[in-house]
Amino acid sequence: METETEQAAPGRSFCLKWALGNSATIGVGLFLGLGLIFWAVPLFVFRVLLAFPSLAGSPFEDVMCPVSVVNLVIAHVVLGAAIGIVQSRCLRRWIRHAGWWGLIAALGSGVSLYLALESFYREPAGLGVGVVLAGCAVGIGQWLVLRRQRARSGWWVLVSTVGFGLFYLVFRLIEYPVYDVLEATVFRNLQGGGGSMNPLAFAQMMVGLPVVGAISGLVYGAVTGMGLVQIGYSGDVDS
Repeated sequence: METETEQAAPGRSFCLKWALGNSATIGVGLFLGLGLIFWAVPLFVFRVLLAFPSLAGSPFEDVMCPVSVVNLVIAHVVLGAAIGIVQSRCLRRWIRHAGWWGLIAALGSGVSLYLALESFYREPAGLGVGVVLAGCAVGIGQWLVLRRQRARSGWWVLVSTVGFGLFYLVFRLIEYPVYDVLEATVFRNLQGGGGSMNPLAFAQMMVGLPVVGAISGLVYGAVTGMGLVQIGYSGDVDS
């Protein structure tokens, strides 16, 4: 996982690449993750039940339900892995052991995005604290990668914590306004009512959540990208 740095510090182009990369990965990842949960998994279950009718009503059917914990965890692990890969590729020119950074980012991002999405159904305040704590934990883990490479690497713990917190705050603030805009424009011909999986609600989830995630991810990427640039210019630390 070790890659030697090619330049001493990242610049403005890195910050832009980092922000857009995180934004696009979260947006596209949410769309693909939701597609996995609500399209790929049900299709797989349907085909298994056709081949083995005796499984109908069994624990298999309950575990493989689209909204089961198993499928939510799988979707967020995949999304977290995508974020980790993008971040490690952005950083591989600037720091050593960028692969370990990506692994830590993958674990923390998967947990924080899960908590952010769960806030749609549960009490937001407690989940917000969970996202901030996840950001702090990720920052500490990534600081272990930076501490022997950059002089002011300790600031990254704060930057990561603030970045995760702002991600969650923006997510909560724009979630329903984005839904309202989409409902009034793109989805104006869809009908609501009739349960949580009516056509309008499903469209909002498949399109609205990725849009909200991408915008929130852009804010997270801008804040953490600027933080990385400042830390990068703080000078090297001899191993």
